[in-house]
Amino acid sequence: MARRSTPERLHAAREAGFRRYLEDAVGAGQAERLIARWHDEAERQGLPRDEHYWDRGHAWLNERGDLDGRG
Repeated sequence: MARRSTPERLHAAREAGFRRYLEDAVGAGQAERLIARWHDEAERQGLPRDEHYWDRGHAWLNERGDLDGRG
């Protein structure tokens, strides 16, 4: 029997994919720091951990220049 997707599992899978993307872009250590920064910012803004959470995180990191070495 297949396991049912839950919001928590979907969030974890999306985070894992985003982490791999960041690790390829900036290395593992920096990826961890960027994810922590995004979690802190999202919490500060009161953002829900919905299907758009990591897209918003990517946009936020990009706007700050964290993905191209400016941040």
